[in-house]
Amino acid sequence: MKNDITLVFPYYNSANLIPLQLECWNSYTEDVKNNLKIIIVDDGSNAANKLVNVLPINTGFNIEIYEVTEDIPWNSEGASNLGIHAAKTKWVLRTDMDYLIPKEVMDYAFNTDLDENSYYTFNARYYQTKANIAVHGNTFLVLKDLFFKAGGYDEDFTGNHGYTDVLMLLNLGKVATHVHLNNLYIEAVLNGSIHTLERNESINRELFKKKIRDKEEKPSNLMRFPWRKVEF
Repeated sequence: MKNDITLVFPYYNSANLIPLQLECWNSYTEDVKNNLKIIIVDDGSNAANKLVNVLPINTGFNIEIYEVTEDIPWNSEGASNLGIHAAKTKWVLRTDMDYLIPKEVMDYAFNTDLDENSYYTFNARYYQTKANIAVHGNTFLVLKDLFFKAGGYDEDFTGNHGYTDVLMLLNLGKVATHVHLNNLYIEAVLNGSIHTLERNESINRELFKKKIRDKEEKPSNLMRFPWRKVEF
């Protein structure tokens, strides 16, 4: 293994996706499974105990669960900041619970000489149909220190679904080179996912414009919520 990596998942009341994630993780090589760290952050759905109950007693994986103890609307970005902060590895691969990271992606992530001044994204398709879909900007492989050098996710965008990651990606592009891997695919799950939820980007688009206009691009006061590590 060339790299040490933590998979980071923000999570909101989607325990139904855990069996599918476990099936995906179990497809990894033994070397990857033995070295992979997984962090799941319940972003305020008060469903961490349900999540613990869904996980088998012995998954065979190194899993940590964290819980935001205040239900803040659309706080996936805050949960991501917490998960990446809690990671003890040099590299993190952040994605959503309704995306699967196939074996080929993990083999690449663990066994490639990654550039520490770059962040990596992947093509995307639906798990069920294999039809190609838009690249998911919120799935990326990056050095943990580089993510926070860029400022992390701006939690001012919390509260509305959509356009929450644009400023983070803009800032990340200022400190890192973007490498997009066209030959590797992550897979979106349709059933039980947030893909069918309605987005209203107008508020966050206006907030983004204001921050650019006022030169307030760098976020401050990350993880502005109570949280705990869940023992299981």
